Amino acid sequence: MLHVLYGPDTYRSREKLNEMIAEYQSSDSNRRADVHVIDAEEDDVSRIKQLAEAGSLFSKRKLIVVKYSLSSGNGFEELALIAKRARTDADTLVIAWDPDLGKEGTKRLAELKLSKGEVGEFQPLAPAELRKWIAAEAKKREITISSADIGYLVSLGSDLWMIANELEKLAVQPQPEKHKVMSGAVSIFEFGDLFMAAPRRALVALPKILASGQEEFPLYSYLAGYCRTLLIIHAYVQRREPIPGQYKIAPFVATKGKALVQKIPVSELRAMLQNFFIEDYKIKTGSSTIPDSLARILLVRQQAR
Repeated sequence: MLHVLYGPDTYRSREKLNEMIAEYQSSDSNRRADVHVIDAEEDDVSRIKQLAEAGSLFSKRKLIVVKYSLSSGNGFEELALIAKRARTDADTLVIAWDPDLGKEGTKRLAELKLSKGEVGEFQPLAPAELRKWIAAEAKKREITISSADIGYLVSLGSDLWMIANELEKLAVQPQPEKHKVMSGAVSIFEFGDLFMAAPRRALVALPKILASGQEEFPLYSYLAGYCRTLLIIHAYVQRREPIPGQYKIAPFVATKGKALVQKIPVSELRAMLQNFFIEDYKIKTGSSTIPDSLARILLVRQQAR
């Protein structure tokens, strides 16, 4: 058996992948499947063929998950080869998982000649579908959520990772804190946009987001990664080329980033990323704290403007 899961909505495609793995493993309690996951961008892709051909001492059944092969092209020949075998081998399930495929990835998908039932495409949810999804996810987490609350989460866009993060925070917060979140208190993602585009306002918001319970290290890591992402987006905007799938930049982030990089000089982004590296060293050697380092990065940018 062979299935392909792909599309820019990586939250739902990942969820579907995990469901399929769990279902396949539990479909026969007497013969649990061996599960193998291969990242075609990082792992030795020759393992794909080896795993398909190798036997197991404990189980005849096997499940092989291959990630990023269609979008990157790495290991695609091996994937196509075991795809043929999987069609006739009931004991082998192959799942190819990818984000947005791009032009070349779409061509590779066509070469596999799959039926509609073998392909799952996950596009961003439209607003009406998004509202239903949020209500269902809130119910799953036993969160009481109003229509206005749902409207606020819908306003964050179609990035389900971001919305799920907000729901997770709501699930563990006491009622007064839940009200603060839904009333529009700054999230890590909103603060990230502020940090990149408006350093003076970010300086004011920095103590507030830290006081709200946001952990320091994840915040620092997110901001440094976001700066790097904006530099990648800027490079492809300048070339007038689509952003390759290998960078794993969600469509929502790409759209937002393209608007941001129009307002920030690339020299400023490069200097900021360099300062993140400098401050990271200071933090690790104990000569600075994360709040002080973030404030210093913002002050340097503000002074340079």
